[in-house]
Amino acid sequence: MSIAGRNQVGLLHQITSNGPLTWRGGLLLSSTSRSLLQLRTIKGSTFGKLTPGTKFYATSAASPSMDVVLDFDGTITKQDTIATLAAYAVSKRDSTCSGSVGGTAAQAWDRIVRAYSSDYDAYTASRSGGAAALADDRAHERMAAVKAELAFLNGLRSVETASIQRIEEARLFQGITPEELYRFGSAVVSKGDVQIRRGFNELVCRARRGRPRHGSGDSRHLAIVSVNWSADFIRGCCSGCADRRRGSDLGDLDLEIISNTIEYPTGRIRGFSAGTVAGSDGNDNDTQLLLTARDKLNAVTRLALSWGRRVDDLVYVGDSATDLECLLACKGIVMVPDDYKQDDVGGEQKNRLLATLQRLGYGRLPHVLKCDPDFKVAWARDFQEILDSGILGPGWQSDVR
Repeated sequence: MSIAGRNQVGLLHQITSNGPLTWRGGLLLSSTSRSLLQLRTIKGSTFGKLTPGTKFYATSAASPSMDVVLDFDGTITKQDTIATLAAYAVSKRDSTCSGSVGGTAAQAWDRIVRAYSSDYDAYTASRSGGAAALADDRAHERMAAVKAELAFLNGLRSVETASIQRIEEARLFQGITPEELYRFGSAVVSKGDVQIRRGFNELVCRARRGRPRHGSGDSRHLAIVSVNWSADFIRGCCSGCADRRRGSDLGDLDLEIISNTIEYPTGRIRGFSAGTVAGSDGNDNDTQLLLTARDKLNAVTRLALSWGRRVDDLVYVGDSATDLECLLACKGIVMVPDDYKQDDVGGEQKNRLLATLQRLGYGRLPHVLKCDPDFKVAWARDFQEILDSGILGPGWQSDVR
């Protein structure tokens, strides 16, 4: 076998096979050298047909595994769940809201939605240097364009905060317990009302098998960072798809979920505290609502510190504008719909986040199955594609049998 090349993540080899090769559970076994290598194919190669002369990439089995942070709405789930959560709150309330806004709970929610849309439109119109203006300003270099885009996104905090205040004034979640939110999340997934992306359960199983152990040099961390209103609802949704026979019970895993919470019995929405992050030396009383792209990056930064990692050593998976700053700070993977086809006419333009990245100068992003190990941003349709790509490192591959 001929071997050449190196990579920042670990050893990266270009190999030309001269003897029989066996593909087993994400690993390549060469009977010629008796070496065990993590396979990464180059474009055009397939795992099923490894013939003499085939060139492919492989990383040493000793290469480090990546720690992974996931968005929730539209990333773990196939759709946004905020409307689902709000509908549950409306159904739980009496025929009238006791809050200052008056009317029924359904009427209160309708007013909240319309007010948010109005505030968002007004904010967008007031931002002469916002996202819409950048679309036609080709003079911006990538760095300046990204800076302006993030300023636009993070400026939405006032719009989001006003919406949270309206929800609290309407007392939509008053009297709803964390246990009820958890059970509701589990139920909507079990019934199929909220769909979980393919491969998520497998990702959790593999994270559990690689849970940090004392003295371990290659542990796997997995966490969720979300601007959703309820961490209890998120945990319930994830539990609803768990296969306990395979050890993906999230309660047992102690998966870190950094999100907002709904306070009982007041129904007020509270942010996460620094003390929520395992191993953090932050103040438990220092809380902040997770509302914007910058808020999510701050949470991811705390996670990285608690894991002993740099932010750019993490893989972040997200699907929307609030994920943009994390996607660019980490190794980013944009989650797209199941039926997304990049080669369709105007493919990137059919996905808002991919269109934004293209406008900001990132061009045509590679699919995870075709990207190099030192990629910056790629895209995937589900978690199974991410696992199959091998870019998370050997620790995330299925066990060899």
